[in-house]
Amino acid sequence: MQHYYTSKLFYGKYPYKITLARTRISNDPDFNIGWTVHAANVFLKLENIVHRLYTQIRGNDADVSVVTSNLFLSNQHDFDRCVAMWKPYVQSITSPYNEDHIDVLKNKTEIIIRDRLIYRKYRYIITFKRKYKEDISDLTEWVCNTFATSPSSVADAKWVVSGWNPKLYLKNDTDFVITKLTHSDRIRSILVICTFDELMQNPKKP
Repeated sequence: MQHYYTSKLFYGKYPYKITLARTRISNDPDFNIGWTVHAANVFLKLENIVHRLYTQIRGNDADVSVVTSNLFLSNQHDFDRCVAMWKPYVQSITSPYNEDHIDVLKNKTEIIIRDRLIYRKYRYIITFKRKYKEDISDLTEWVCNTFATSPSSVADAKWVVSGWNPKLYLKNDTDFVITKLTHSDRIRSILVICTFDELMQNPKKP
């Protein structure tokens, strides 16, 4: 069974995912024992478990097919119950790293959890709007005058203007806030990076 960590909420709502698979053989007398989509739907409904279930059936042979389901869940209690109940059929699980991870995902869905910061130092990526053939030299000038954008390893910012989506990479919280306050109307999207190590080093306080 493979274990992955959640990088974003599934369907903007679920932090947990269980992938189950089972070979279905025509006329198998034991097929209704254990994991089946029908039995799962009945159990999840009876237990009032908030979930989403997506199933695919594959197979060229009419007598043999593989049923694969992705079950998305909203809390660890239901996740643990379902994994324990259908463990022989579980192919992989995806879950948050810890409680702080869940809070980050639920409160700020634009945050991504990964092993390292971007280029090992940038926490924020701000993508700006740019119309067709729009002159953004004023924005470039502001970035260069406001932040240290040299290629050196201590640069506070990295400004990338190639393509249709200029991006500003930032290290510091203060610089991030300044940019939001100054150019909120020109910002298309914001991505914030949080590392697994940071989640480990800052456990949730009681």
